[in-house]
Amino acid sequence: MAFTTSLDNTCLSIWGVSALWVPQDYSGPQSITGIISPPPLEEQVIPGSTHGTSIVYFWVRFVEIQPSPMIGDTITLDGILYNLDKVNVDSMGSAMLHLRRAS
Repeated sequence: MAFTTSLDNTCLSIWGVSALWVPQDYSGPQSITGIISPPPLEEQVIPGSTHGTSIVYFWVRFVEIQPSPMIGDTITLDGILYNLDKVNVDSMGSAMLHLRRAS
């Protein structure tokens, strides 16, 4: 697991972007780092950007974020507000956050 954590942190340092995460528990906004993944096929955007899309997949080191992200939290990327719609956690401590642009 140490190798996986090291690899994850290396990837985050190279491709990671900062986001402002606001949990529902009112613990206050936090800065988190994640990697923007390509959106679903029906969404057309510039790679590595959130502009022009309503759905964003954001990969994070889930075990390093406290409290854990939950459906209904909000995340701001590139000045655009998104609602957390789905959290897919893997067995290695990472998660893919499915974000939908807030209306």
